[in-house]
This record gives sequence, structure tokens and C-alpha cells, in this order.
Amino acid sequence: MKKYLVVDDNRAFAENVAEILRDHGADVTIADGGPQALQLARRSRFDALVTDMRMPVMSGARLVHEIRRVDPGLPAIVITAYTGENDLLAAREEGLLAVLPKPAPLDRLVELLRAARRDGLVAVIEDDSALADNLAEALRDRGFSAVTARSVSETDRLGGVRPFAALVDLRMAGGPDGAALGRLLDKFPKLPVLVMSAHPDALGGYRRNAESSGATVAVTPRVLLVDDNAVLVDNLRETLEDEGYSVATAGAVAQALKAAAPGFDVALVDLKLPDGDGAALTEQLRREHPDAAIVMLTGNATVETAAAAVRSGAFAYLVKPCSTPDLLLTLEQALRQVRLQAEKRELARRANVAEKLAAVGTMTAGLSHEIRNPLNAASLQLAVLERRVRKLGPGDQAALIEPLELVRDEIARLEHLLQDFLQFARPRELDAQPLALEPVIAAVTDLLAGEAERRGVRLERELASDLPRVLGEDEKLRQVLMNLTLNALEATPTGGRVRITARTRPEEVWIAIEDSGTGIDPQIGQRIFEPFFSTKASGSGLGLPIVHAIVTQHGGAVGVDESPLGGARFWFTLQRAV
Repeated sequence: MKKYLVVDDNRAFAENVAEILRDHGADVTIADGGPQALQLARRSRFDALVTDMRMPVMSGARLVHEIRRVDPGLPAIVITAYTGENDLLAAREEGLLAVLPKPAPLDRLVELLRAARRDGLVAVIEDDSALADNLAEALRDRGFSAVTARSVSETDRLGGVRPFAALVDLRMAGGPDGAALGRLLDKFPKLPVLVMSAHPDALGGYRRNAESSGATVAVTPRVLLVDDNAVLVDNLRETLEDEGYSVATAGAVAQALKAAAPGFDVALVDLKLPDGDGAALTEQLRREHPDAAIVMLTGNATVETAAAAVRSGAFAYLVKPCSTPDLLLTLEQALRQVRLQAEKRELARRANVAEKLAAVGTMTAGLSHEIRNPLNAASLQLAVLERRVRKLGPGDQAALIEPLELVRDEIARLEHLLQDFLQFARPRELDAQPLALEPVIAAVTDLLAGEAERRGVRLERELASDLPRVLGEDEKLRQVLMNLTLNALEATPTGGRVRITARTRPEEVWIAIEDSGTGIDPQIGQRIFEPFFSTKASGSGLGLPIVHAIVTQHGGAVGVDESPLGGARFWFTLQRAV
């Protein structure tokens, strides 16, 4: 039997609602106002709250806010005679299951309460008001309460609720791509998140980071619909949008080229257009957007039109009128082809990097022996020369010691570079043991605290309280953290922040080093783990490849994306110890 708490200063109305709910088999408790309701919530666990909005001492919205401190998962419905924008705003801010007008639509109230889920509060982060309201309504129909934020700054104000999951648009008003996602994950590190975007290009490293930190990324497939039949276009657009596609439309070649500029996944192109030929448009779209698929439509199916579709590189050829199931099946097949091509390109990129790493390793192993022998000889001879110089009188030493020290420093720098080369070319076998991460991270931050202070940068740690032990080697993991943290400190201006974060996942631990610097250009980000690629004038270009090699040797993954602090975020994963 479900237990409901009904709160209203109008006792007669509360008794009527309670009687109806009891007739449906519920156990109902009545409270005359917010303070009494809070006392009841502290003593008993309810399945849902039904409250008036305007009451003396405490409003319904305030009651929901306070009662969720006692019972964060409690679904709440407000019934009010003054439904207005303020009440709707309260619903969005407090995550109400619904706001219903008085006299209450009892069938709707009963339906909502039957479907209500405890611990079913979902945060909807979406700046398109219509879409946010549609998503919230769809969630409420399934028993979920929805709290919404429509800008990056509103995301910061979600601290008063505890959602069990979130739907987040990657591109939000008030900040760069991913800013709202980053702030949400900062507030709720273990929150399951479904990331939505109609702009796959905007995902960048956030797809990898979101997935590595437990979020799911859902990219809305983009369809470009090109046809001069306005009625057909409206019908197709409605059908496709109901199926979850993002649809852009055009009625002519010139409009299609403009609409295609931001990118698309699949285009539906009519063969005959008022200002040109659909086959020619298909060829041009294929040249400008080689990663997309194009389906041609025609109401005049002939051998010639089919041949034109094949020559233009169309993925498929449909005859109008086309049944909805056939159209949706063709679109899904086209999208599958697009995804397969993207996966092939990513695999090819990884294979190319692996080949470069192997080639560099072979070359380095051969050269290191030839370099180390003369370098050792030079170092020994320099030591002999320095001892002889120091036997001279003080006046004669001064002019000779300084250049000797410069040569000695340069030899030491060459030895350090050579050691990097050797480590990269011939990494020693990993001795992985169950290892606590907290002491490793603490040792690195303590060691670099002086460097951070010298640069005027705040070095922070933000570690989950339940971090498990990982499989790893202390020395190598310290090298990874040291390298990434030093890079972050160097990239951060005075007054900035560098933060080391560690979070728990079901089978691994996710560690990130982020900064408030200028960030990394996405074009550079694709090459940053390649050997000898460096943005530093004096860098060897092997620091990050060595990090990549060590993390891979540990069975983890490593990547880079944008940080909520404003700069870059380097992350890597480690396997949990069994």
C-alpha cells in the first residue's frame, strides 16, 4: 500500500483529496501546513507529497525544498488555485512531479501518483525552453520528477536538489561547449548523465571524458531534408522529429548548400529541384561532406534516374510516396554506414599512431647506444678538465669555471633527453600490484607544492572518499602524475588553479589533471600524444607519449579535453584491484 502526505491549510479540501486517494487503496496522512508536514516526514517515509502552493508560514515550494533535506527522493505534486509563471518556475527549480490547478483534475492526480517513483528526480539541462518542457513532461508521464536549468549559471543553482540522473545538452547558453556538463559533474561526481547534442562536432573530447567518467553520450542524428514540396517536407519533418532526429529543411539547391554548412549525418534529396538537379547537388554535398550519407528521392522512377543516383554516390534511392517504415529503415541503415566509416577512420588513426610509436622505438634503441658512448666519454673528460682547472690559482679559475659549468649542464640535459628516449623505446616490464592512489597523489602534490607557490598557482586535490585500490606500479604512476601536473602548472597563469580529481567507476578509477590556462587547440589535441610533437620550444616531445605508454601498459586509457576551469583537462583510467 502506498503512503501519501497531503498538505493544505484548507482542511475540507485536504479531506476530500485524501478520501479519493484512500478509495484507490492508498494510506493518506493530512497536515495543515509546512511545519507539521516536516515533522511527519521526519517520523515516517512517504511515497509522494501532495501540497498546496500558497499557505501561511511556509509555501508549497519552500516545503518541498525543506522536506527534501529530510527525504531527498520524495516525489512532490503541488495543487494551487493560482497557477502562474512563479509556480511553474518553482516546479522547475524544485523538481516537482507536477503543478495542478484547483479544482484538482483527480484522474490526472491519481495517474501521476500511481506512476511516481521514489528517487526519480531527473535534472534536465537544456536551453531550448520548448524542448526542456517536452522532456520534463515526458518524464513526468513516466513517474519521474524533473528539475530544469536553461543556462550554465542555472546549472550552478542545482545544488539544493539531489537528482539520480541528468539529461544535459552539451551546447548551453552562458558558457563554452561542455561548461554545464562540467559543472554538473563537479557538483555530482557519480551522477549518471545522458549527454545530448545536435552538434557532434561540439562533443570533441567531452564524448571521451563523459564516457570515461560514467556518462552516456547521445548524439541526435542530423537529417537534411531537401524537397520543394512544402506539404511533404512538413509531414516528413514531423515524422522524423517524433523519431528523435534533428531535421533541417531546404526547398532548393542554394538553400540546401546553406543548410548543409553546419554539417549533417544523412540528407534526403529530391531529384528535381526548382533551381537545379538533385544528382548534381548530391555530388557537391558528397565532396563537401564526405562523412555523411545521402538518400535520393524521386516521384519519377526510371532507369535513368536510378543510374544518376548511383553515379552521384547516393547511399540509397527511394521512390515517392515512400512508406514510413521503409524511410526509417533506410535512414537507420545510412546512419549505421556513417558510424562504421567514423569508426574505421578512428581505427586507422590509432594504427597510424601505433606505427609511428613502433618506428620511433626501433630508431631510438639503435641511436641511443651510439650517442651514450661518446656522451659518457665527454662527461669523463669534462670532469678531468674541471679538476685540473680547480688546481689553478683563484684568478685563473674564474674565467674557465663558468664555461665548464655550462658544458656540464648541457651534457646533463642531453643525458636526461637520452633517458626519455630509452624509456620510450624500451619500457621495462610492469610490476603491477594493488596500490592505494591517495598516497601517490599526495606525494606528487606535496612535491610540487613549492613549484605551484612559486608560480602563484593554487594546486588542489579533489578525491572521492571511496577510492578503491588500483593495479599499478607506484613509481610509474608518480611519473604520469608528475608529468601531467607539471605541464598543467606551466600552462596556468599566476592566480590560476590546477586540480587533481579522482573518481570511482564500476571497474576502474578515473583521474584528471585540469587547469585554468588557455587550453589546447582541438587540432593540436589530436596529435599531442605523438612522439616528438611538442608546443614547447625546448621540449623533447616525449613527455606525453611516455605518459600514454605507461597508462596503456597499465591497461588504461588516456585523453585530453576542455576543463570546467577553463583550460585543459588530461585524464586517464586505471583498473581496480580485485
